[in-house]
Amino acid sequence: MTMNAKKNLHVRIYSDSLALPRQGSVAFSERYITILKQWWIRQKEYEDIELVDRSMGGQSIVTLYDMYRQDITYFGSEGDILIIHTGIVDCAPRPVPTRIRNIISGLPKFLKDPAIRFLHNHRSKIQKSGLMWKHVNPEEFSAYYSAFLKNAADNFSRIYCISIAPTNPATELHSPGYSASVAEYNTIIKNCILNADNKNVNYIDIHMVIVNEYLKIDSYILPEDGHHLTPLTHRLIADNIIQVELSHHSQLHP
Repeated sequence: MTMNAKKNLHVRIYSDSLALPRQGSVAFSERYITILKQWWIRQKEYEDIELVDRSMGGQSIVTLYDMYRQDITYFGSEGDILIIHTGIVDCAPRPVPTRIRNIISGLPKFLKDPAIRFLHNHRSKIQKSGLMWKHVNPEEFSAYYSAFLKNAADNFSRIYCISIAPTNPATELHSPGYSASVAEYNTIIKNCILNADNKNVNYIDIHMVIVNEYLKIDSYILPEDGHHLTPLTHRLIADNIIQVELSHHSQLHP
């Protein structure tokens, strides 16, 4: 490819905190999107990498899709690569509904602290009793994920949907139902991809890779919180996406 034929690669990523750096654990350079950007640069195929990074802690599919729709008014509806990495905020089982949680957060400190301490200490018992809520219920999650893909599938050359990673035994013990919820929402993601019926949409199944190496879970998931990713998992995601990118490039340049 000649220099005149080069173009910019337009990439957008919509994710919660799992795609972000983490102080003391994941450096900026160890993020999978940073690894990917450096790889694309090394291919010397693009003039520049235009990266719209919408990774933000605590965001659900609802807010991420809303950000995507807002971004269309600024960046347009078309791009080269779209990465969707969401689900843990939506599916993690909680001992009280979001509305009650927000009320507790607004209480005076002398009331808020005991309430939070009670929920933390009794979370396992509460959830084992069958009392658990999710920030975004399965039906709503499916509707938003499907809408995201329907809106984007024909407008991006490649879309990468990253599965929700498994948790560790300590987190499952503290929050019973966590693993089952992750499995349920990953199934929803896969079904949304199947229903989209578009070859541009790729499922990056890090969940399966980590489950197959579950005895080494601490190598993939940070032990202290049970859901944030280690540098090894960031590298795993990047490597899986690079394999698809290489396949795409070989089809363009046989």
